[in-house]
Amino acid sequence: QANGRDIPANFVDRELPFVPSNSTLVTIFGGANDTNALAEAIDKGAAGNDLRGYIATQVRAFGADYDRLVRGVRSRAADAFIIVVNVPNMAGLPYASGYSVSRRQVLQAIAVGFAREANRQAAAGVVVLDILCDPQVYDRGRFSSDGFHPNDTGYAYLAERLLAIVNGATPPVASSCSQMSLVPAL
Repeated sequence: QANGRDIPANFVDRELPFVPSNSTLVTIFGGANDTNALAEAIDKGAAGNDLRGYIATQVRAFGADYDRLVRGVRSRAADAFIIVVNVPNMAGLPYASGYSVSRRQVLQAIAVGFAREANRQAAAGVVVLDILCDPQVYDRGRFSSDGFHPNDTGYAYLAERLLAIVNGATPPVASSCSQMSLVPAL
């Protein structure tokens, strides 16, 4: 908000109270909008002279919020099966195709950092759906005209992947993949 972006609510504080105590399944998918908001803040000078340090600090804060969210879901709905969906490399989505390389490098650094924080939640006993390293997620045919949001095909694909997990699949979470470096690193 300090950089002119409308942030209607804090994801953790505003959504967590609505998790019913009798929930049996909770899916968490956050970070894409945060990536864009952070990149805009960087464009407006929020990183000062330490771009890498600023991004690292923001990624750690995102991870701490994720920790708090998963703990909060567990405290509200102790028996819920939790699936965390990490974020794709935003530099590889259609909406970013016209951006400069430096802007895409920032998006990539943030998104890959956020995805690693989401992946870390597996240690807390949640299942992680790794879309960062899924090449099919980057298929332009899965995106709406804004190049950011999935279209019906994209949502159906995510739903299929989530349903497979609900039905017992345990997808691997990659520690590295080509989608982590779609543009040269910062």
